[in-house]
Amino acid sequence: MVRERGKKWVAENIISEEQYRLIVAKYKDNHSQRGIGLIPIFASILIGLGILSFIAANWSGITPLSG
Repeated sequence: MVRERGKKWVAENIISEEQYRLIVAKYKDNHSQRGIGLIPIFASILIGLGILSFIAANWSGITPLSG
């Protein structure tokens, strides 16, 4: 989407070709970093769900803490 708009802006002489390349390069950097930041979040959620599933599956065998 950025590329399409950028090409239109270059054609309309709103920005130069060099500015267009810098904008596209900046967008690619931010976009790839965002995906890397999501991996630890998804991993944490999946680990938490795994722990909860393990506890739920063994709930009947877990002794109550209060006497």
